[in-house]
Formats: sequence, C-alpha cells, structure tokens
Amino acid sequence: MARDTLWFETASGTAMQVLHFGGELTAMTVSSLHSALSDATAPVVILVLAGVTRSDSSALGALVRAHLRFQRMGRRLALVCVHGFLERMLKTTGLIEVLDVVQTPEETQASFLPFSVSEHAQNIGTLPK
Repeated sequence: MARDTLWFETASGTAMQVLHFGGELTAMTVSSLHSALSDATAPVVILVLAGVTRSDSSALGALVRAHLRFQRMGRRLALVCVHGFLERMLKTTGLIEVLDVVQTPEETQASFLPFSVSEHAQNIGTLPK
C-alpha cells in the first residue's frame, strides 16, 4: 500500500452503516474520511479504525468535527477499535470521554442502536410525537 493511502469499505443497513478504515489517517488523507462520513446517511455510523496504521492531529480534529456534525443532526457516530496515536491523544485530551468510543462493533450495536434509530426518526419527522 502506498504511503498516505487511506482505504475504506462500507456495509449499510437502514439503521446503521459500518465504515472500515485502514492505512494512514493523516492531513494528506483526512479528506477521504470527511467525504465518507458526509456520504453516510444512517442514523448510526460505526467507524471501525482497526486498520489505521498511522494517524496525526488532523485525524483527531476531523473526528471531533464529525462527532459535532452528527450530534447537530440527531445522529450518532461511534469510533471502534481506536488504537495507537489516536487513542493516546483521545485519552490525553479527555475526548475519549466525550466521543462515542467503544472496543467492538457489537458493543456499539448493543448500546446505541435501539435509542438512536427512534430518536433520529423523530428528529426528521417520520414518527408521530
């Protein structure tokens, strides 16, 4: 894999989308992360970062911005399998307590899915209040 390459795969359902990212998540590649998250439409988006081999502060900033954007839209963004530099920075800054960081995709499904789907539907007006 070439330097500064970021790859991702997506699996979608009506209630959630799972994005698997791998490679380098840095200033040179963070626009791909932004694009993928902008294209995601599910109420819950699970961002699996197990394949990320390198990250920098640009990645941290992008994840915080994405988290805030998802919150404003009444959606949830879960970060799964965070490790290395990114995990250390989230712990050092205290953002690990602010962002939805979990160890496994199954943990995300169990804790976020039932609440998030109905909340999202109400926010977009598809369920009676």
